[in-house]
Amino acid sequence: MKNKKALIAIGALSVSALIGGSIAYFTTQASFGNEFHVSTFQSQTSESFTSPTNWQPCDVTPKVITVTNSGSIALGARVKLEDFWKDKNGNDLADLMKNGNKLTTINFHDGWENKWELRDGWYVYKTDLEPGTSTEPLIDSVSLSCEANLTGAIVWSADGKTGETGNSDYAGAKFHVNATIQTIQADAISEWD
Repeated sequence: MKNKKALIAIGALSVSALIGGSIAYFTTQASFGNEFHVSTFQSQTSESFTSPTNWQPCDVTPKVITVTNSGSIALGARVKLEDFWKDKNGNDLADLMKNGNKLTTINFHDGWENKWELRDGWYVYKTDLEPGTSTEPLIDSVSLSCEANLTGAIVWSADGKTGETGNSDYAGAKFHVNATIQTIQADAISEWD
């Protein structure tokens, strides 16, 4: 009887192993290697400008800045312009003549208001820049007033009876136009509001 019970136990264990082994034999496993290629956010800023070495009254110096989307997703662009004078020692100078008129003028591109919008000191491009496209220029040039007398020389009236001394503080001075350009993914442009 002991042998019979042992024989039944061994038989049951053998059948269980056979069934369990058969279930494992029919299992499968799969593995998938997937790659996700992230879009490219990339822009290029270009400037057409040659710094004048002897800027004179009535001179108009070309200065054109554009932003190009060289990536693969749409982006937004904005520009901040800062202009200021520094004397030959690096001290600040006013951009005003004695008569109260400005010495310099930043000449904006014709129709700039159709493409750019001034918001909190930034000129924001109104449309998304799709891949491969560029902004219209914001500015075309910078002018030094024809009325500017920056040498300290006396400028006489037409009848020769009165004269006005120019401002010699500007002799050797430099006028700066700094442009800060920022770009952002088009779907995040609301971050600039």
